[in-house]
This record gives sequence, C-alpha cells and structure tokens, in this order.
Amino acid sequence: MSKKPSDIFNETNFVFGSKSDFKDAYPEIQEMSIHVTELESLIWMKEQVTHHLTLERPGGEYINCTNPSCEGGGFPMGNILREAISGKKEKIEKNITCHGAETSGRRCMHAFKVSGSVKYKA
Repeated sequence: MSKKPSDIFNETNFVFGSKSDFKDAYPEIQEMSIHVTELESLIWMKEQVTHHLTLERPGGEYINCTNPSCEGGGFPMGNILREAISGKKEKIEKNITCHGAETSGRRCMHAFKVSGSVKYKA
C-alpha cells in the first residue's frame, strides 16, 4: 500500500526549514473555522467526509483522499492557508481536485470543497 502525502510530510526532515506548532507559525491568527468537505467528484457533489479545522485543531499540511483506489491522493491544505494568511484574506472558498491517481492509472475523481473564515489579531 502506498503512503499518503501526509505520512510522507510527517516523516520528512527538511534541510532549509523546520516544522512547528501552528500557533507558533501563525501568531497573527486570532481564530479560524474552515470546513473541508471531500466530494465523490465536482460533478456529482456527493459528500464523503468533512474535516473542521480550527486554531486548536488546525489539521496537517495535507488532507488525505479517502478513495481506497487512490494513491498519493489528497491536497496540500497548508498551501491554501499560507496563501490566505499572506494576503490577510478573511474568507476562504476553493474547490480542489484530488492530486492522486487511481490504481487503474486514471486521475482520482474525488475533490475537496474548502470554505471558512480566518480572523486576525489587531
């Protein structure tokens, strides 16, 4: 069985950076409420699972795909957060297709709907 992107990230030691606690990495955030809903596809919109990310439970760098046929699937949630935080965006609304591939070789059809808000310290 192949490893999920979050497993690879968690096991990697970076040369030019280090992993840190979310609150230490983003001290400017006062509160955060983000829902990540995994969909069977962007066409059918059948919900599979929902993650609720908060300042206390920010999740990880990656959200994994739950499709059992998908290898290396999911998407880098950390990139979405860094983009929002660097632009001081208070609302996040994105649809993202899974970055993985099914064992048959075709792209995974699962997708993720990201929506929520970030409140910054004054």
